[in-house]
Amino acid sequence: MGSSPPLDGLPAEAHLVILGSDGLVGSALVELLQQRSFPAGSITAIPFSELGRDAASALSRVAEIAEKVDLAFLALRPEQSRAVATPLLELGAWVLDFSDAFRLDSQVPLAVMGMKASPGDCAHRLLALPNCTNPALFPVLQALHHAGDGLQRVRVHTAQAASGGGRRLLASLEASAAKESPQPTLLGNVWPQIGALDVHGRSAEEASIVEEAKRSLQLPDLDIAASCLRVPVAVGHGMTVEVQTAKALNPQQAQEALAGVPHLVLHAEVPPMPAHVRNRDATHVGRIRMVDGQRPQSGLMLWLVADNLYQGAATHALRLAETLLPD
Repeated sequence: MGSSPPLDGLPAEAHLVILGSDGLVGSALVELLQQRSFPAGSITAIPFSELGRDAASALSRVAEIAEKVDLAFLALRPEQSRAVATPLLELGAWVLDFSDAFRLDSQVPLAVMGMKASPGDCAHRLLALPNCTNPALFPVLQALHHAGDGLQRVRVHTAQAASGGGRRLLASLEASAAKESPQPTLLGNVWPQIGALDVHGRSAEEASIVEEAKRSLQLPDLDIAASCLRVPVAVGHGMTVEVQTAKALNPQQAQEALAGVPHLVLHAEVPPMPAHVRNRDATHVGRIRMVDGQRPQSGLMLWLVADNLYQGAATHALRLAETLLPD
């Protein structure tokens, strides 16, 4: 990762850089920094138009940054993140990367709020941020893991919003359903695959949930699988999650375990839905039930909804950054 000065946290008034500030996640982060009282000495927002589309152009733009950088948020393509991370580390900056460039790198912490790994575990200042489904999912799995004396089987079925695919896909929801296109449209449709398939037939999104879960939960042999769909919803990823634990949990016990999870709202009556979730900075959980009410060992099913741009990305990253501030 390159050399960097001895580790310490952020100064009282940090100098921030946001690379990719005009993307959906970058824009959400800029908005949050304006709304929250994060003690920034300065904020330099660099849009994609100044970074180009490849690694070399992004690296060239970062080389022009002359001012001090204490914290850099990378909302870039993976190849661009790989190119600019080391120069930023060498400037002494903490680097939080939203892409998948470093998520499965054993030398880089996969930073999820409330999980075992934390910024304090770093050997250097680079943190990989998880897939935008996972800040909502992993703390729920961890709470049930502890309450049920260990996870035995997990199945995750996602219904992911268009904004997870970027501005162009989000804008396509406003296109005419009658418009002919050589590519399948999302409007009035459901995509059964998000990203390329690996040798096991898993899409990139499915592999991300599975492999990041094993790493973040520190359960490399966990029996977990995922099925990820893209649905014609603007913002808000939904997930049906099936969990089987060593000690059978009933819905009441699961609710009690989840009640202690930070930034989580339980919905006892009307289940949460993307269009109705007002608190974009929380995970919303409802429909907690048995897989089979006649068989206590069958496990639990529950429904999660979270804003993928905020709770799944920008808000989560800013909360991590706040842990680096002086007490």
